[in-house]
Amino acid sequence: MPSAPETPAIIGIGCARITAGSPLRTAERLIAAAFDAGARHFDVAPQYGLGTAEAVLGRALGPNREAVRIATKVGLARPRVSAAHLVLRATLAPLLRPLRARLAPATAPRGPSRADLAAGRLAPALEESLRLLRTDRVDLYLLHMAQPADVTEPLVRALEDLRRAGKVRALGLATGPEDSARILAAWPGIFEAVQYSWSILDPPLPHPPEAPLRITHRALLRALGPLSAWLAADAGRRARISAACGADLGDPRVLARALTGAALAENPGGVVLVSSHAPARLRDHLATARDGAALRLGRDLRAALLHEGTRPEARE
Repeated sequence: MPSAPETPAIIGIGCARITAGSPLRTAERLIAAAFDAGARHFDVAPQYGLGTAEAVLGRALGPNREAVRIATKVGLARPRVSAAHLVLRATLAPLLRPLRARLAPATAPRGPSRADLAAGRLAPALEESLRLLRTDRVDLYLLHMAQPADVTEPLVRALEDLRRAGKVRALGLATGPEDSARILAAWPGIFEAVQYSWSILDPPLPHPPEAPLRITHRALLRALGPLSAWLAADAGRRARISAACGADLGDPRVLARALTGAALAENPGGVVLVSSHAPARLRDHLATARDGAALRLGRDLRAALLHEGTRPEARE
């Protein structure tokens, strides 16, 4: 796993939006397009895609499995839905997506789900994930939404048994940064990765990173809407910050590129997860990671926000 802090961050593909059900296998084509564009880290979980994302990812990767790193999780329950429900959802999704996007800012955030991390649950949960992913091991196994009290000696022994058996290559935490820090302090040397949300509107990431591999996500979801509205509300402010960055941040595509660049620049040696329903958007994200100008734009925007002395709140 990458550990040198000088190594540039890479883009990984978050599979929370990947759902089976389309007769055209749209989700599988999306994964294939991401792989063809250079994606080599795929993040999934049992509950993603109404419980179907692991199966979609396994089918889509096919013979390319050995060329990629797969991270999956344990802790939150897998939904069980009918095939008819999935087909109906896939049929209506293109019509409902614009409505969801308009309503999202007004939607109250849901509270965190409670993870079930009983030690005896780990092995059967992993076996189901491996079967759906069509693989004999996962590269990274993350405790999803774990709290410090969840991580017990029996749980750690069960995790280490899975690692010794070759079922998982590395262990990690997919929870908030504060809980991650407490778990890492209590169990040194056990977890090799941490994963949590971060955007340009959040405090700086710890340097050096808390674990050999740090994965961040929601760089756009947390910041694009609030920053767009904040810049649009004050033409003078938008002009000042755009001038400082040498780019028109009133253009949502330019702002999105800056936010992705900022997340990549903030997490050297790590992974920044992105997701989209559109192959072209995923290709743009992957190209951003190879574009030094995008990283500079992200750094310039961060500096301009600090100089401004005020900023909007990140979206939960």
